[in-house]
Amino acid sequence: MLTALLALPATLVGILTSAGHRHHQFVSLRDELVSIQGGGLYGHESVSAAAQGVGLDVVTLIVGIPLLLVATYLARTGSLRAQLLQSGALFYFAYTYLIFAFGAAYNPFFLVYVALFSASSFALVLSVLSIDVGQLQGATGSRLARRRVGGLLIGIGVIVLLLWLGRILPSISSNSAPPGLESYTTLVVQAVDLSLIVPLLIVAGVLLLRRHPVGYLLSPILLLWATTFGLALIGIQIAAAAAGIQLVTPVLFFAVLVAVVGGAATIHLFINISSVSSNR
Repeated sequence: MLTALLALPATLVGILTSAGHRHHQFVSLRDELVSIQGGGLYGHESVSAAAQGVGLDVVTLIVGIPLLLVATYLARTGSLRAQLLQSGALFYFAYTYLIFAFGAAYNPFFLVYVALFSASSFALVLSVLSIDVGQLQGATGSRLARRRVGGLLIGIGVIVLLLWLGRILPSISSNSAPPGLESYTTLVVQAVDLSLIVPLLIVAGVLLLRRHPVGYLLSPILLLWATTFGLALIGIQIAAAAAGIQLVTPVLFFAVLVAVVGGAATIHLFINISSVSSNR
């Protein structure tokens, strides 16, 4: 509940203060000319990053917050499905506000971002610990397309890996700034994805393929995150296009693919989990 209450003003202010600003130019530490938003909550972000922030805020507002509230309400019954849904929603918030807390240019909502990251992270741990992993494996039906779901998780992890390495490795070889660095000092999103998300996706897929109990726990959480992540990327691309920034076709294609396929796999997985209550 605290996470949703904090996220509501953070998203609304980001969206409502985003329009009508005069951009200005900024010379980065690498002597590159960057266009800065110039006003609103994301006034000190680059125009591109501000558009991304607004796109992410829209998806969090219309998808993330309602999903978390519904899942939290249903999880009170002890339903395994609801507990997994809650864990997946909390993982989305923890990931999102980790990026905001460490990657966004300082603004008046800095402490809110820190509180959101902290609250959602601790809530995620408590939510996951409330799930009986052994019972979850037993409650998963035999019709689950385990190999396909496991392969999908590994595939998403590999695509994210290749997507970011394709941006980073050429910059290392040419000793130049990678695309998207702009006014910032490092690639926070890529650091989080490569160090945390990619290993989790691949490990979850492998464990599910091996019928390990932890694989049955991680898979629905990460599939739900992947679906919301895909939606967030779509929102970011739309907001960027509205700000006059050219769409990145490979990223948009990947976002739509993850949102659609991940959503279908998430529904399939949750359908094949019996609606039973946890014993814990």
